[in-house]
Amino acid sequence: MKFPKSLLVAAAVSAVMVPTMVSAVPIHYIETIYYSDATLMWEVGGRITPCTSYPYKWGEETPYYTTYTEPCQ
Repeated sequence: MKFPKSLLVAAAVSAVMVPTMVSAVPIHYIETIYYSDATLMWEVGGRITPCTSYPYKWGEETPYYTTYTEPCQ
């Protein structure tokens, strides 16, 4: 049985893309909170990388931050 060249190309591209997409799933929930200064009293921003959706961030990033992580289930 002969396959059209376009079908073979599509299969090859799919074989390359699928492992890349699977590896993009985070293995840890990561929460980073940014503070205004070294006292870590006033939150000015944050970034969350959840296990099941896209990362999001708000506010501003500073050199003063705390990070919490836990494995995804």
